[in-house]
Amino acid sequence: MSFQSKTKDPKSNDEIDKNKAIKEVLVSQELEEFNSNEILRMLTDNLPDMLWIKDKEGKYLFANKAICDNLLMATSTDEPINKNDVFFALREREAHKDKKDWHTFGELCSDSDFIVMQNNKPMRFEEYGNVKGEFLYLEVHKAPFYDKSGNIIGTVGSGRDITQQMLLKKELEELNKNLELRIKEAVKEVKEKDSYIIQQSRLAQMGEMIGMIAHQWRQPLTAISSASATIKLKSTLNTLNQDTIIDLSTKISDYSQMLSVTIDDFRNFFKTNKMKNETTCNKLINETLSIVSVAIENKNIKLVTNADCNTSIVTFENEVKQVLLNLIQNAEDALLEKDIKNPTITISALNKNIFVSDNAGGIADNIMEKIFDPYFSTKREKDGTGLGLYMSKTIIEEHCGGKLTARNSKDGAVFNISL
Repeated sequence: MSFQSKTKDPKSNDEIDKNKAIKEVLVSQELEEFNSNEILRMLTDNLPDMLWIKDKEGKYLFANKAICDNLLMATSTDEPINKNDVFFALREREAHKDKKDWHTFGELCSDSDFIVMQNNKPMRFEEYGNVKGEFLYLEVHKAPFYDKSGNIIGTVGSGRDITQQMLLKKELEELNKNLELRIKEAVKEVKEKDSYIIQQSRLAQMGEMIGMIAHQWRQPLTAISSASATIKLKSTLNTLNQDTIIDLSTKISDYSQMLSVTIDDFRNFFKTNKMKNETTCNKLINETLSIVSVAIENKNIKLVTNADCNTSIVTFENEVKQVLLNLIQNAEDALLEKDIKNPTITISALNKNIFVSDNAGGIADNIMEKIFDPYFSTKREKDGTGLGLYMSKTIIEEHCGGKLTARNSKDGAVFNISL
């Protein structure tokens, strides 16, 4: 099998070049037939932007097809010569008297012409109004128009229709405004819900604390009852002397004072702080333990404190104590649920950090990231609501401006309140 190569015909190439040359000559001859004014007219009338030249009185010296058709409603590109914007505006309004908003352009254009000449420099404007009853928004660039001697003899300008862009921008701004309003409403709603949940959490804590009050009161009430019985017995046996009366009365008074202090502690604990106050980590820990320690120790849980931090802190004191109490109760629940031998809760402080740890084995890795989620709980069977840690984090981070984190140590969970 043989192949034959195809070669181009030299005559066909020559013919193409010849035709091309003829076309170039014809185009050249056609352009020569136009003078510079005609070329300028053809150029400007084929552009979509509005172009014009005005004299110092605002009368048109030149106007392209775009401005004649889309703004002035002129019958031809020659009609605007020696007429101003107001002429065309009044003509349109007169022709449509029954339509108040048919044409509102005109005066605004003249005002910007004067500003450009007064400032003697190019300027940008946004001019808008109704044309044929439809809203029109123009991006306008104007500059002084000079003669050969450099004297200002008017203005030259261009206008681009940006109506759709501006309508979209306005629509977007309205959407953003509505979105911002909706976000504010949503944030307000979330805050109200959080406030409600915090209140519910406090009520739940108050229920639990009734049991703590019983623990706190048991010892002094027993002592008061014992002292009262001793007085009665000795009186019956006629062995009650002045020293015994004073001694037992003093004990009753001391134990009654303990009851009063306990009530004050609990009342202050749930008092709502509207203003931050100055405190220390030591004070926060000691005042919390004064409420919870007896109940914890009665369950054979060892409480260890390692707090020697008197650095001043400005915060919502009672809210931090409520969180601290919640963390201690969580540790207590974990220790009792797992039936840990030698159960221990350790509370320590360093700088502006309070640590609550236990020896209950720690938090499972697969739930570590979820423990602060709302309504997440590992205590469903024990009527756990899952609000404790979520609300604790909300209180510390959003109300007190601190940080609440959790991690595992070799013995158990460690919660860190950073203030």
